[in-house]
Amino acid sequence: MANWVFTGSLTFPQAINETSTTQNAPIGTIVTAQDTDSTAYGAGEFIYLKGVASTVVTDCVTYNATGVTARSVANAVGMVAFAMSACVASNFGWYQIGGRAVATGNTGDAADLQVYLHAT
Repeated sequence: MANWVFTGSLTFPQAINETSTTQNAPIGTIVTAQDTDSTAYGAGEFIYLKGVASTVVTDCVTYNATGVTARSVANAVGMVAFAMSACVASNFGWYQIGGRAVATGNTGDAADLQVYLHAT
């Protein structure tokens, strides 16, 4: 997995790929980070949200304007993000919303495409 380093003026005590039982940023905070391990992922955009039960790294979730997350299911409606850590319901973490992401169930390279959910 990538080593994400915050870019810009915002930094937080919780790394992009870490889960915390303590809220370390306001829910809905959006930051940019750069993958420093390789050129595979480049820059990404991340949002800070509360976790949802049974989430593992790279899981797809939907979230609403108040930052409530739900495990993605076929035909779900909402904004889509990918978990950067195992962030369960009692935890807080970063979710990728922009850039090249690794997703559970990804069967190929889908760079620069929109994400949607369907039954298959």
